[in-house]
Amino acid sequence: MAMGGNYSLSVKAELANLGEVRQFVATSCQMLGAEASVVSDLVLAVDEAVTNIIIHGYKQSCGPIEIDIGKTTTALVVRLQDSAPEFNPCFHEKPDLGSNLKTKTGGGFGVHLIKSAVDEVRYRAPAAGGNELTLVKQTPTPQAPAAIDDVKRA
Repeated sequence: MAMGGNYSLSVKAELANLGEVRQFVATSCQMLGAEASVVSDLVLAVDEAVTNIIIHGYKQSCGPIEIDIGKTTTALVVRLQDSAPEFNPCFHEKPDLGSNLKTKTGGGFGVHLIKSAVDEVRYRAPAAGGNELTLVKQTPTPQAPAAIDDVKRA
């Protein structure tokens, strides 16, 4: 699972595997020292992205999904790779939230949720085909402990 601080998971594109994906993301982010809010945002974003890959990319036919999670000095980075037909979510328009809620149309919010949960979404179409989606979530910089001289005494 881990190689040099990076965590990887390979799953078949099946809705039944979403629980395993969510658990993998949560555990990996925790092992990389992420705060609870960062973990929950990444679990949400990856769950939505993988659901979209399964339903819209592979159209519920089976295919591989590779998930890699690593850490830079300032962020957690999740890379998703699949072999589905090309789809760039970076060009996906923001849904009309009011209209969709009024008409009660299901769907159309996944890409919006992904973009709302992370700080950066990058897309690449590999030459060999498929899709590579990178999600970046900035991690809070830990505060240095205050020096004794800096603490005000009552």
